[in-house]
Amino acid sequence: MQLLPILTAVAEQSIPDRPATWQESLRLMGAGWGSIFIVILVIMLCVYLLNRIFRSKDPK
Repeated sequence: MQLLPILTAVAEQSIPDRPATWQESLRLMGAGWGSIFIVILVIMLCVYLLNRIFRSKDPK
């Protein structure tokens, strides 16, 4: 898989031969968790919309 070497090269360009500071680490962790919650929110909205579209119109 070629994705990991590409991401490694991008990370090396953005952070040269030094460890990330704790602020950078927290910012990166926040971006990761934020994207996870955004994906979960999009999935929940899709399920909600599909539920409303295919719901039975006549109550029994």
